[in-house]
Amino acid sequence: MELPPLSAEDLKQPDEKLGWWLVSTWIGHHAQRAGFALDAIPPEWATRLVEETAKMDSESVANAPLESAFRKACGGDMAAAGRMLRAYVHSGAVAMVNEKYAAVGIKQTVGRKKGGKKAAAVNKAVAAPWHASCAEKARALLEQGKSPRELTGMLATQFQRDVTTIRRVLKKAGVK
Repeated sequence: MELPPLSAEDLKQPDEKLGWWLVSTWIGHHAQRAGFALDAIPPEWATRLVEETAKMDSESVANAPLESAFRKACGGDMAAAGRMLRAYVHSGAVAMVNEKYAAVGIKQTVGRKKGGKKAAAVNKAVAAPWHASCAEKARALLEQGKSPRELTGMLATQFQRDVTTIRRVLKKAGVK
């Protein structure tokens, strides 16, 4: 008989049940290593293991969160142990994803930024002639006595752009 690994379904259990899972799996793991069958673990041996685990304290920074969860569970606070175990597994999963995919995301973002600046420069160069023409027509319409309120609507149809775009172009050109 083999101990089942922690599954996504297990992580959905209530905190207290997850804490009990932690202790029972720990006992089962060590029982198998000691040569006991999972259905024949001596209670006094399991009690001694739990007491020793409650005193566990290594100098490993990476293991500190898990050791703390074990100490909580062995001390009887199953709900806190379950919450801590869930957080530990979640942070491990996030670290695995970051390790595998962060470099890809960074590379794509850097590539997009380079392309974005180039594309912006091209778009600006393409837009410059019609921006100048739009501002010129707006000034001419104002000289003819057209109302400044009517400009954006008239120019939007002429240049086949929306009024917000025309308004921005005129504001940037200083046409009021």
